Amino acid sequence: KALSECAPESTRVGGLTNILPLAWFNWHNPVAATKAMRLRLAFTHGGSLMARVAELMAEIHWALFDGYSLEETLLERIRKVHPHPYVNYPFRRWISACLTDEEVAFKHLRAGAEADDAVPLAFYLALKYRDDTESALLANANLGGETCARGALIGSMLGAANTCEDIPAELVQKLTHFEKLEALSERFVSLALSRPG
Repeated sequence: KALSECAPESTRVGGLTNILPLAWFNWHNPVAATKAMRLRLAFTHGGSLMARVAELMAEIHWALFDGYSLEETLLERIRKVHPHPYVNYPFRRWISACLTDEEVAFKHLRAGAEADDAVPLAFYLALKYRDDTESALLANANLGGETCARGALIGSMLGAANTCEDIPAELVQKLTHFEKLEALSERFVSLALSRPG
């Protein structure tokens, strides 16, 4: 069996966080991005669900990079081009009804590690707190469950939608190895922007 065929079937959302950079790096070439993401996922997440979710997340980020707002991207644009069930929840209704995060997370959704749980909840929190990244990340952490991967998804969407300057500097600077991560991210952005497309 080829190594890329050995991964067990998995829908745990943690696998999405390390393939998103492939989508970002190849955002001018969706075919190359999709191929790279599928290849990477084949080593850790067998089955087709995570590949479809990765493609959904890539399309969301590409729309945000193209200047669409988060609300327009999730509630209008993506529903038209990628009819995935994760974008069909009544997010607007929950937000306008002023439901608590706990009500949404535990009565309407779930806070688990599976993509079916974590991704819709990440969408809800990103939409609700779309203008306040710190509050979005804090609300996510307070809900428990799969906070790390869900937080990475929320942070990446809000960073793409609002620019990284919206992420409080004190949160970023507290990261272990901040200086190395900052240099690496600057190099990554430089390489991604220099690619033809």
